Amino acid sequence: MQSNPIAFTPMFKKNYGSVYRADKDTEIGCYTKKQMKSFYPRGDYSVEGELSPRNHKSAIGALKVNNKSFPVRPFKSHSKLFYAVKGYIKLEGIEDGFLALMKNALPARMMSIVLVLFLTAGSLYLGSNWSAIFPAGSVEFMTAAKVPDLEEGAVMWQGELPRSQNEGETEQGKGIEIPGYKSITIDANQKDVFVNFVNPEGNPCYFVISLVLEDGTELYKSKMVEPGMGLYKITLNHELEPGEYPAIVKYETFGLDGLEPMNGAEIKFILIAV
Repeated sequence: MQSNPIAFTPMFKKNYGSVYRADKDTEIGCYTKKQMKSFYPRGDYSVEGELSPRNHKSAIGALKVNNKSFPVRPFKSHSKLFYAVKGYIKLEGIEDGFLALMKNALPARMMSIVLVLFLTAGSLYLGSNWSAIFPAGSVEFMTAAKVPDLEEGAVMWQGELPRSQNEGETEQGKGIEIPGYKSITIDANQKDVFVNFVNPEGNPCYFVISLVLEDGTELYKSKMVEPGMGLYKITLNHELEPGEYPAIVKYETFGLDGLEPMNGAEIKFILIAV
């Protein structure tokens, strides 16, 4: 390690979407790659170093968590063959500065190689023996199964579940839990705003979540959000001037098997732009 190592100080955020295990006793909350892509679509953030607890070689400093120090190496110093980014942790004192948290990727990549070889061998065998395995006229082709159009900006949701104050807006009796809101505060004159939309874990359906003003103006509509996933940041169709707006969160629901429409809901609330 250098004679003047850098002391990296983590920021503990409530909206981290994943957890990184630094050792058997230490877990560190971190942003996922999807979250970082949502927060910084242009990639305008800095990575100050890479954390891999078992790799002390060429360390430039240390990250201190729970009275423990974990070695930090320079950015892009880990081999892409053996390591992959698990997530990113925000650093104190560095605007838009992060540490990349590295994981051992070799076992997973070896499994992928074995799987590709197995599928290739199977395809070659099937291709050369197709007529023997499936005599002419014996195969009925089925239509392709419906595939959900998933929301790319959705991330693993963590936090306190939003609850409506109005009775009847949570359809637990029907097996679908619908979050409700009394108000939501966003930045005025901004298209990229922070929210807290979620499809609660355990729901038997996908959510398509829309944000609509009471006059019918659609500000946002998501693609399908899986149970246990949420949206912390969305892009509005247009900006709002400062003020309070009567608004509606619309939930369209689609079954996990077959994507059949299920009971949806509309939650009225006050959208506050400041």
